[in-house]
Amino acid sequence: MINQRKVLNDEQYKILVGIFGVILAFSLSYSALALTQSIFKP
Repeated sequence: MINQRKVLNDEQYKILVGIFGVILAFSLSYSALALTQSIFKP
């Protein structure tokens, strides 16, 4: 039972890290896109 609970916590931790990584990557790509648009704006 303890091992199953630990595995479940590891799964939830991986899911949280994955969601956080997706949000972080999206914000970084969005800021980079805005920065390049401001630089190359005619």
